[in-house]
Amino acid sequence: MKERTEIDTQNLHFTYMELASCKVYDDAKMLLDELVIKEIGREYGDNYYYDEETDEWLCKEIKYKNSQVPRIVKLAVIDSITGFLNNRELISEEATIAYEKAKVKDTTIIPFKRMDDDAKKVRNWVERWKKEPAPKITQKKSFRLRPKSNSVIQNIGNVFDYLVKIGRIDTDSKEMWNYLCGVIESIEVKKPIIWHGEWTTLTALIEVFLCDKNYFEFEKGVRKYFICDNMFINDKGKYLTEDILGNTKQQSNGNGTLDDEKKSIKVAIEQAI
Repeated sequence: MKERTEIDTQNLHFTYMELASCKVYDDAKMLLDELVIKEIGREYGDNYYYDEETDEWLCKEIKYKNSQVPRIVKLAVIDSITGFLNNRELISEEATIAYEKAKVKDTTIIPFKRMDDDAKKVRNWVERWKKEPAPKITQKKSFRLRPKSNSVIQNIGNVFDYLVKIGRIDTDSKEMWNYLCGVIESIEVKKPIIWHGEWTTLTALIEVFLCDKNYFEFEKGVRKYFICDNMFINDKGKYLTEDILGNTKQQSNGNGTLDDEKKSIKVAIEQAI
């Protein structure tokens, strides 16, 4: 897959609006650095789509992937913002000329003085930022699990068999499951595990197994719901997120289903299916 860098239009637009409201350069620099960090490694295009004929989730070719190099992404940010500014200034100029030439002043065509002021401010921030070094990117922590013993590897297999038996995941997800759980070090094609049905079982699984220090090693500082890193996707193409986990846990605690799921998974952890 070829790599190229192109900045997301929505991220660029939001950053521009925030830059226009900055009163000091330090705040503007922080926003521009954050945009670089946000855009590093971003993948574009739909990774997966549902094929009704085959009843499968298939992988789409990703259109392109942004560079991992901060300096390259920073240059792309500068080019994108400069183009954005040039376009806004052109619109402002054309609107002002049309207003001044109009025999009858049309209130829908007004001089874009506010737009001009914002553009000048943002251009000034960007010109100063050009002289700054690219932001340093700290190494992203690996959120994969590391089994604490060989016996845990057997538990990992038991849980997988249980999830297949109750129809939550498919057998072809085993390699990805083993990669997630640290049984294998690498995987040729990394794609999310397709999760069938409600998220409640997965929420219970994370609580009593995947996030349990009796079974797995954790790096310092890893958040509890580290599994929400594009590891699971449901039948509708929706990725598991921390918000979804939190909402599912709250709702399931309310009706008691989470405790029932936890009990079933605890049995599955220790018993071969």
